[in-house]
Amino acid sequence: MSDLSMKPSKEDLAHREQSVKKVGKRSSNSAGGGGGQAFIIILLLLIMGIGGAGGWYLWQQLQSVTQRLESSNSALTDSESALGSLKTELNDRDVSLSKQKGAVAKDITLLQSEVRKLWDVTNKRNKKNIKSNKDNLAALSSASRKQKSGLTAQQKSTSALSLTVSQLHDELAQRDKLKSKLASDVSALKDQVADLAVENDMLKTLAVEQEKLLQGFKSGQLQRQIADVEQDIKAINASRRQVNGRLDQLDKELGALYPKK
Repeated sequence: MSDLSMKPSKEDLAHREQSVKKVGKRSSNSAGGGGGQAFIIILLLLIMGIGGAGGWYLWQQLQSVTQRLESSNSALTDSESALGSLKTELNDRDVSLSKQKGAVAKDITLLQSEVRKLWDVTNKRNKKNIKSNKDNLAALSSASRKQKSGLTAQQKSTSALSLTVSQLHDELAQRDKLKSKLASDVSALKDQVADLAVENDMLKTLAVEQEKLLQGFKSGQLQRQIADVEQDIKAINASRRQVNGRLDQLDKELGALYPKK
């Protein structure tokens, strides 16, 4: 602030004006004194004007710098105040954080203790469950092996039954064929029986006639005829016995195919 002495005071300005007036008076009184004195006076006036203008400019610049300096000092003061408040707030927060840290540490310790307790309980429970599951798995494995063994036996039985069913189908097919053949044979035998019945009736008739002839005739020709008739009767009897044997065999075969219940 000591640099403000460079500003020209009112007394200096008045003194300069009086000096200029005196110089003007002197110049008018001594106008005929010569051109050299007038030039010196004009030069002095120019120097004084330039010096006054330069001082005024420097004073204006000094005022501007002083104002900026005061503004900077005010801002610095405000910054220091804000910094102090921030330090106080940070200290308060440090204290609060320290308290919270202690509380959090206690909570963490409590939580760790609870976790250990839960882990112990869960571990014991899981061990029991694991043992139970292992036992159940072993039982299921044993039951599965038994089921597989039973399934294998059932598959073998099914295969045997399938073979038996196939054999029964083949046997039934053979029996159907034999049945058809027997039916054909029975039909043929019925025809033969019918023929034999006719022949039997004829034989009975011939026997009656033979008896009549034996009683009525005793000649050799009649004897021969009788012998021929007897031969025919024997042949017919042999054929009838053969047919009867065949009928008996067919009856046995039918009885084997269709047993009586």
